[in-house]
Amino acid sequence: MGPVIGEGPMERKDRIDAFGAASLVGFSLLLGFGQVIIKVGNEGFGPVFFAGLRSVLSLVVLLLWMRARGIRLELGRGNWGPALVMGLFFTGEFVALFIALDLTTVARSALMFYTMPVWLALMAHFLLPGEKLTAVKLAGLALAFAGVALALLVGETGEGALIGDLCALAGAWCWAGLALMARATRLREMRAESQLAWQLAVSAVLLCAMAPLFGPLLRGPELIHWGVLGVRRW
Repeated sequence: MGPVIGEGPMERKDRIDAFGAASLVGFSLLLGFGQVIIKVGNEGFGPVFFAGLRSVLSLVVLLLWMRARGIRLELGRGNWGPALVMGLFFTGEFVALFIALDLTTVARSALMFYTMPVWLALMAHFLLPGEKLTAVKLAGLALAFAGVALALLVGETGEGALIGDLCALAGAWCWAGLALMARATRLREMRAESQLAWQLAVSAVLLCAMAPLFGPLLRGPELIHWGVLGVRRW
């Protein structure tokens, strides 16, 4: 019998199976919908403030869910340093993503943001054992880079759109750094729920503290904006 999801550290697999592929497709659909939600929410809230509210509400929901399931929050002293760094990456990821979606389109933001596997593969090649890039993988990465470069060259013009594209790329780099921390440090022995709790806790504090630096916190939010905030936390 295989491991039960959520009952401890995941078993590592070198090849993706049908369940993993289906899960990735479903997860990608949810992420894409999430970007649309962010775009709508940014119309009523400052982007960084909206990200901070998201982290606060998501942390409350997560802790309530963990309590209901009897899952203990892991706060081992030896994990504090890596967990804080992971929280910083998480914070940077969402500062960049929410600002990107305020400046550029969802389609372009998604194109840039989901280059994350490319950057992670490059980082892992140098930093993780058993993750060396083969000639075929390098060819795939080269094509991915060419596609991103082409999108930047022929896409929307204007300083705001370019800054938005670059912010989405920065979000991808932070996301890759976060994933690397989860794989390359002692955090890999921590339950996924506790990892996420750390990320949300650190980002909730930092995002709310930084929000006033990025303009007005409120942009005349209406019912739909409060509604997408509720959707986003789930």
